[in-house]
Amino acid sequence: MPSGSAASRPERRCAGCSVARSRPILQRVNELVLTIAPDEFGIGDRDGLEPVIDGVSLVDVLKWVDGEIEHAGLTDIEAALTHLSFVPVGGEPRAVRLLGCGCGVDDCTSVVATISTSEETVTWSRIRWHAVRGKPIYENVGPFVFERAQYLSAVEHPVRAEVPVREQVDHAALAAGMPNDHAAWLRAMTMAFGRDFFTPGDPEMSRSRNITVQALRAFASGDHPLPERAVREWAVGRNFSERAIESYVGYFRDLTAQAQTPF
Repeated sequence: MPSGSAASRPERRCAGCSVARSRPILQRVNELVLTIAPDEFGIGDRDGLEPVIDGVSLVDVLKWVDGEIEHAGLTDIEAALTHLSFVPVGGEPRAVRLLGCGCGVDDCTSVVATISTSEETVTWSRIRWHAVRGKPIYENVGPFVFERAQYLSAVEHPVRAEVPVREQVDHAALAAGMPNDHAAWLRAMTMAFGRDFFTPGDPEMSRSRNITVQALRAFASGDHPLPERAVREWAVGRNFSERAIESYVGYFRDLTAQAQTPF
């Protein structure tokens, strides 16, 4: 997805992620911007609210950790801003929701953090999945520490953007079957759209399915067709159940048949 007009393409660095830092931390205070931008959700096009920390969307930070895009902005923006703004000095640490689900329903699956405050700072720590079994805390992400005044200003004045401020995705290259290596292409699609980019019947996935059909045609025209084996290996690598693997192979067969249909 192209980056928003409010910022240039962010440097590919996992803000707050200790395993990805290439230099020592000289400043422990982070900068927060809350962006509001239209996005494609399962329930249709909606505005989403998401944190941008030190110039990098939290969606991207967690995508690089997970190996796929799994989260989206919050669609109940008024409620989200209200919860984020409640930061009494010395108050008890509590959970606050930072990101929502790609379906567009914030209560489906979400990302929460423990928020704690002092007279000078607001801290987000223990960033984790909410209400999802088997999903651990993002141990190497955060904590994020914000100057209190800057944090409150960010919550009071969210920034409107034309599109989410995220890492750019070259849709044309993906549709052309690039990267040419099948495993690399499947990984790139997963990073761009999540593991459900094959799934039929989901309006959010219509673009990714169209790109997949175009890529399958490109692979075939170059005498390098994408084999079913590669899809199985990809699904195993994403820890799909055996039943899910068979379902996705079935989706792939349907798209392959569609790709073989003349324009």
